[in-house]
Amino acid sequence: MARPPGRRAYRPSPPLTRWRTIGRAEIDELINAHRAVGGSGPGRRTATWQINHALVVQLAAQFQRYCRDLHDECAGAMVAAAPADYRPALNLAPVVRTQT
Repeated sequence: MARPPGRRAYRPSPPLTRWRTIGRAEIDELINAHRAVGGSGPGRRTATWQINHALVVQLAAQFQRYCRDLHDECAGAMVAAAPADYRPALNLAPVVRTQT
């Protein structure tokens, strides 16, 4: 399917790229630990109880990070699109984050 004239190719946002790479790798570590402790076949495994909880917490944390990063990117785009006179009022506090 051809792209309409004047339309740029899709490029995933940095938050989505992080979610799909770093976030996925961190969740995969816990999934691999789960398989190492409990195996991959069917059946109840009581030894994996804490790993299951850690997986839920990790997934929630990764999703929260994605949402926060996406919000920051969208807010930055809106500030950049605002008239120059309004930008100082809209850009109240710079976001300082370290990449982990």
